[in-house]
Amino acid sequence: MIKIAFLQLLPSECVEENMEKGIHYCKEARKLGADISLFPEMWSCGYHIPHDLEKLNELAIPADGEFVTRYAELAKELDTAKGKLKVGSMICYDREFPESARIRMLKGAELALVPNACPMEINRLSQLRGRAYENRKQRSSNAKGKGENRPSCFASGAVSCPDRLR
Repeated sequence: MIKIAFLQLLPSECVEENMEKGIHYCKEARKLGADISLFPEMWSCGYHIPHDLEKLNELAIPADGEFVTRYAELAKELDTAKGKLKVGSMICYDREFPESARIRMLKGAELALVPNACPMEINRLSQLRGRAYENRKQRSSNAKGKGENRPSCFASGAVSCPDRLR
């Protein structure tokens, strides 16, 4: 069994601040027994999307940049490995289409992580349950927490397990 921590944190507009905050809470989650920490969608910038292309490009997180490198190092440091587990990920929009989950399953994913930035109301939860049932795989989704002057995403998370759908 693996344990997933839903880190329902409110991100700031500062990527570096979010990185450090996330690292802190990953360490806390590990102390509590979590094997995987799942952040809300757009954790790095908090969904503060500029309309200026140059500023938007500045928010891009390079695969070999500090943000990704620090979290890769953290995973090794926290020793979260529990054997082989093939994980796929989807953005929240992907949950609306069966093909997204199906492709990941056909490639061997045993678990799909679906970071989310939308309210987790019944239709969205049903989509996650449907994707899990269709592919007989687990789905885990996380949304941002509530905050002052921030849109509410109901501070929700969800795990859909096909064995519990019978």
